[in-house]
Order: sequence, then structure tokens, then C-alpha cells
Amino acid sequence: MTDRPGEFIRLSARRFFYFWLGPFEHPALLAITSAYTLAGLWGLVYVRKRVGESQFVIWCTALVCYPSIYYFVAYISRYRVPIDWLIWLSAGLTVSVLVERRFATGPTEIGEYRKAG
Repeated sequence: MTDRPGEFIRLSARRFFYFWLGPFEHPALLAITSAYTLAGLWGLVYVRKRVGESQFVIWCTALVCYPSIYYFVAYISRYRVPIDWLIWLSAGLTVSVLVERRFATGPTEIGEYRKAG
């Protein structure tokens, strides 16, 4: 594997953070990428509640398995493009839930709309 396991672990950890949060050398990009990544990961809670367990498992499987190789190779921001839609969609769900809670005047769950109507 390597003659310097400490260096391998350090580089792999750095690549992990680069993949999920963005490059540390670019503070604006780091802030934007980190914000929507964290919102997207928080959105997985709502995916589980609103969409269902099986879809939640599929999303989590993609988010865990796909990037695993990129923790061990040189970082390129384009590596994340194939799963960005999952992150954006769940981040959008997070924003939607927060807006619903802030401005809710009626039922907030999808099933409640059917019952109320």
C-alpha cells in the first residue's frame, strides 16, 4: 500500500473533506459547498419520513458507495457531479420543510392534505 501509512491516512481524510465540503484553499467555494452539502445530508431525515424507507436506503447507498474510491485518488471537483443531484434534491427538501414550518397555516404533512381536502 504505502511506506508511510500516516501520510496515506492524512491524505485520504483530506480528500474525504474535499469531496464533501470543497477545497479549503477557496473559502467562498468551501462555504457554499459545505452549506448545501450539510443541508442535503440533513434532508435525508426528511427523505426517510416523506418518501419512504426503501428510497432512503437507495439514496444512502449511493452517497456512501459512489464516493469511496475518490477518497484515495487525487481530488477533482467534477467527481461529485454524478451525485450532486441527490444532495441538491434533499437540500431542497430541507428548505421546503423549513419554509412549511415557518409559514404553515394548515396541514404540513402530505397525508394530512388528503385528509383535510
